[in-house]
Amino acid sequence: MGIMDKGLKRIYSRAMKCYQNGLPNKALAYCERGISKDINFAPLLNLKGLILYLQGDLEGCRAVWKIGAELNKDGASKNYLKSCKEDGERLKKYSKAQLLIKEMRISEAIAYLMECQESDFNIINVSNSLTECFIKKGEYIKAEYYIEKVLKIDKKNKQAVNNQTALNKFTSTGLFKKVLKSRKEFLLKGGMVLSGIIIVLAGVFIIKSNFAKEENYFGKITNKLMAAGKIKNDENSQENSDDVNNNSVSGDNINSEKTEENQQKEGKSEAFSASETNDAINNKDFEKLNLMAETFKNEKMSINDQALYNKALEVLNGEGAEFFYGRAMKFHDEKDYERARQDFEISFKYSGENYLTSHIIFMLGGTAEKLQDIESAIKYYELYAKNYLNSEYGDLVLYNLANLNRNINNEEAYKYALMLKEKFPKSMYFNNPIKEILK
Repeated sequence: MGIMDKGLKRIYSRAMKCYQNGLPNKALAYCERGISKDINFAPLLNLKGLILYLQGDLEGCRAVWKIGAELNKDGASKNYLKSCKEDGERLKKYSKAQLLIKEMRISEAIAYLMECQESDFNIINVSNSLTECFIKKGEYIKAEYYIEKVLKIDKKNKQAVNNQTALNKFTSTGLFKKVLKSRKEFLLKGGMVLSGIIIVLAGVFIIKSNFAKEENYFGKITNKLMAAGKIKNDENSQENSDDVNNNSVSGDNINSEKTEENQQKEGKSEAFSASETNDAINNKDFEKLNLMAETFKNEKMSINDQALYNKALEVLNGEGAEFFYGRAMKFHDEKDYERARQDFEISFKYSGENYLTSHIIFMLGGTAEKLQDIESAIKYYELYAKNYLNSEYGDLVLYNLANLNRNINNEEAYKYALMLKEKFPKSMYFNNPIKEILK
């Protein structure tokens, strides 16, 4: 029996080392090996239960702790079982949050996920979902915090690694990194402490640890497709110009003439100003940079002005896309869909093929749908389906396309319903309305 004890101690030591180094799946493998040798060895049972608990396997961890409580009369296992009674409700809230994320009700999803954090149960999946939510809201510092929280527990977690890679590509500016560093230090000092009670050979000790692309169905997006998917707001701009003219003082002929003259100069007759462009770049005045980029995009310039213009475009293609996307999401949350659409369009213009592009296209489709612009909604959803079908909204996009085309273009409705059935047969969106279309 002594030899067996030494062997189990060695296995347990290796399991603990893997767990502490962020390798939970490897730790589980050691736990399984040890438990197969002796199911009465409580430390391995409790460590296995704890890892399953963090991973969100409620039935699995309960089963393990039940063995410890009933077979081994282990007090720690009994305490674990008592403490996880409310985690069933948290699992329901997590599932509800997933539906809300699919429906782009991000703020509501975050509220549910924050409630899930009342215990460490399912902390990996909850943190990954919070990362997804904050990326969608354009709150990248918070997203980075939850990414690191997952990687502290599981440094090979695929979703967290992918999120980090995507976030690093988009938020690679010096300003972001500086702000991120100071904010991260504050958050980590404030601490979200993950603790687990693990039974060792002679008794009980407490461990506390701080935890802080897809296959393309139709091929890569092309500039031609992107251009075809865009909707300009020239009419809205003209309406705004008219409002300015209508509000001018009718009795002041000089002011009226100046207003009209300014309106005429709003186009490309205005000279490119290097000093104003430099100021806009330094002050991160993305609206002014966007106006300048549109005004002078086809103008002939000196070499120096062209270099400065290109620098402004670089800023817009990086931080500018992030700025307009973040503001669009805020407008969307406030149900100001027209202003949201305008900012999503600007963000799309500068997003290129980075991580945000698929989100922007999906949001443009959803926003157009909210505005009852069915033609534009179909256009954007089709663009998403052609280029990002295997991404997170693929099944929802096909569902929307099938329903939007229903009674308008039944052949298209049938096509997208069939694609949904074939590509996502287990999706919750393959439901009765879709089956009706396929009859």
